[in-house]
Amino acid sequence: MIKIAQQIPDEVGTWTAWTPQGYDNVSSFLIRLIDWGLLLMGSFAVIAVIYSGFMYISAGGDQALAEKAKKNLTWAIIGVVLIALSAVIVQIVNSIISTNTPA
Repeated sequence: MIKIAQQIPDEVGTWTAWTPQGYDNVSSFLIRLIDWGLLLMGSFAVIAVIYSGFMYISAGGDQALAEKAKKNLTWAIIGVVLIALSAVIVQIVNSIISTNTPA
């Protein structure tokens, strides 16, 4: 049994995290992935704002359509604000993680 343990190379007992090419560590990859997701969601939210504005303009005096467009616009703006706050929170967490990581 001792002979078998002596023949095992040191690298077998160590574990390293897989990181995609171009990234230093897993956290930088995850931050980049989250940033892309926020960019995509932000784009959809801005499109929703534009669509709601178009709905409001094209309501043509119909109060029901105008109210529906106002509700859509309200929720789209709330979405834009939440996505912007999410991006800020991600950046704050990233700065905290990157400064507390031992070198």
